[in-house]
Amino acid sequence: MKSKLITHPRKTCSDKMIFAAKTSPRCEDRGFKMQYPSMVLSIFLGLAFMFVQACSDSKPRLLNAKSYEVIGNEDTNFPGRERATYYIVANLDNEDAQTRAETVVKAVFDLHQKHGGDVISVFAVPGKYAIGKGAQYAYVHYSPDNGGFSGEQGWMWDINAVPDKVTEVQKQVMELWFLNVERHRGKDGLLDLKAEKDLKNFIRKKLNLNKDFSIHPYIGLFSNITFELNNGVLVEKKELVKK
Repeated sequence: MKSKLITHPRKTCSDKMIFAAKTSPRCEDRGFKMQYPSMVLSIFLGLAFMFVQACSDSKPRLLNAKSYEVIGNEDTNFPGRERATYYIVANLDNEDAQTRAETVVKAVFDLHQKHGGDVISVFAVPGKYAIGKGAQYAYVHYSPDNGGFSGEQGWMWDINAVPDKVTEVQKQVMELWFLNVERHRGKDGLLDLKAEKDLKNFIRKKLNLNKDFSIHPYIGLFSNITFELNNGVLVEKKELVKK
């Protein structure tokens, strides 16, 4: 009786031999070479890029952030750089610097997700009268590609908040200041000492304040706190002290 010849299917170059570490002898004469090392490198680089993107775009833990409302925005585009500034209001009068910083960071993530852009800035202000005046509870500049304003500055975050509490009277002072300061300026556009004194007296009289009440249009003086993101948590930035 003839024995049956058992044959095995022969693998050809069409077989998927992705994990062959060396060139397949069967395919070499047909010009096919396995590219295992380069393939692994490509996969690794792709995963690394996805990881970096995920880290840069993922929201930090913002447990204290307050709800907010956008009340204004400005187009601050730079040639080759898409930039925008937004102004928000939130209930921040009696909050600490941490809460104020978390609120603007939450807003900047929301606005970047909605509108995109190379640089997004958010300022938390007491009202429309303070837009663009430098009176804010907190601000943030966010550059997802780590390029900063110009694209070559090498920073992603600039986060700053004021710890000082703000009373209703202080907000009324700020509003009256910004609404009336222009008519007290001189022809040169400057507010000299006499004009500033007149403006302060006008505000004191308007609000029935005594002469010892400090009149200024800002939230906190020289008390700003800088923050940074550390492993997804917003913390106060510790400045390096040179020995």
